[in-house]
Amino acid sequence: MIICSSADTMDQANRYRANILILILLAAALLCSAAVYRIYEVTQAQCAYLKLGLFDEEILSVTLVEYEGEPFRSGIAYEKKYSDSLLLKWIKDVLNCQQAVTLADRNTNRVLLIEYGNREKLTVMLYEDALGLEYGSICFSAEDIGTMFE
Repeated sequence: MIICSSADTMDQANRYRANILILILLAAALLCSAAVYRIYEVTQAQCAYLKLGLFDEEILSVTLVEYEGEPFRSGIAYEKKYSDSLLLKWIKDVLNCQQAVTLADRNTNRVLLIEYGNREKLTVMLYEDALGLEYGSICFSAEDIGTMFE
């Protein structure tokens, strides 16, 4: 028969508390690293847009191109050019406000070709709730933008 002293019981309780504390600290570290990575990702997206030199540039027109299948690799099913000043201002505001979001492997067959006043052109993937730069690798939140072109 083994008899445990109260010192042994206290030792086990302290080890249990230490293990719980270590688990809590590890979970907190993981959450902090995820937050730091998200901040880094957003900052990278914003910097990539700023490097294009199009921040606050006037938009002359937007052409919606809808492909039959994968963008740039299939035939064009629909194409329409827009020059409505309210729509152009809204798109400019979305890009300038730079609310970067992460999209999990979304597919789209719709592309916006944005023509600026300084003769620059920007190709943007059109999702239901975001605009995607660099073939969708950088996305800016634009709630209900997909319905604006229907």
